[in-house]
Amino acid sequence: MKKNVAEFLEFRYEKLKLLKRSERGEVWLASIRQSGDLVIFKRVAATGLPYDVLRQSNFTLPAKVLYCAADESETVIVEEFIQGETLLARLERRNFLSEEEARAILLQMCDGLAELHAQNIIHRDIKPSNMILQGDKIRLIDFDAARIFKDGKEEDTNLLGTKGYAPPEQFGYGQTDQRSDIYSLGVTMKILLGSNCGERLKDILDKCTELDPKNRFQSVDELKAALLEVGEDGGVNDGVDGAGVLLGSKQILRQRLLVGLAANKLLQLLSDGHASHEPFGSGVTVVDGDAAQSQPLGHVALAAAYPSC
Repeated sequence: MKKNVAEFLEFRYEKLKLLKRSERGEVWLASIRQSGDLVIFKRVAATGLPYDVLRQSNFTLPAKVLYCAADESETVIVEEFIQGETLLARLERRNFLSEEEARAILLQMCDGLAELHAQNIIHRDIKPSNMILQGDKIRLIDFDAARIFKDGKEEDTNLLGTKGYAPPEQFGYGQTDQRSDIYSLGVTMKILLGSNCGERLKDILDKCTELDPKNRFQSVDELKAALLEVGEDGGVNDGVDGAGVLLGSKQILRQRLLVGLAANKLLQLLSDGHASHEPFGSGVTVVDGDAAQSQPLGHVALAAAYPSC
């Protein structure tokens, strides 16, 4: 790395703790000297990585790239520190995902990967250790094996990825494309579900992990459509909203009651020919599990009846 770049990095960032070192580079927990904010500082012994594209875009899944620079032998990246738990850490506790959780994560991954694939970015290393749950949002880290898809190319130049998660074409049998990420995502979710995977979701994941890319879902949009169709047909997706956010059974019951009550009260108001300044009155009894409680509806009812508001 050029001397002026090294001096800039030393001036702006302070390395706090070495997280990982290998022949491919090193990863540090660091901080911004001026603000004290935590960041991840990485040196990768590779070039041609898509970090500059990530830096210039506002993607949903990846960590925000704050700085990147490359010379003929390595790439230096400074990116957002994501506070959360990797799915590997959860797996090591044998806390397997439920179908509801898996479906929510899959829907978010489909939307996020669609953004990346639209820019021809293939991650090529989707696995539990590279997926972080940040609250109810899933994040995808480590684009060190990622590449830009080039139409017409027969195979990848660099054969990277994690055995067991990477598809056959990633090891010299062809060029990786968006179907390669679908394969790795399918393998990952099978492992994270353990024995919690029902037959219909298993069929979807089996299609994700077909050895021949032609037999997989051809895009994450196709995968998302299949997930939503299963929800509509089987009712399994009742616990997940359209954005892939988990809803507990009590939340579902409350939402359905609110929608029904809001609609009934609206019809009553219309038939009476008047409307109250306080929407739907001051309160209504809502059943929550085994308990009943009275609470004001107001805009909560409107939001439930009209989710787009």
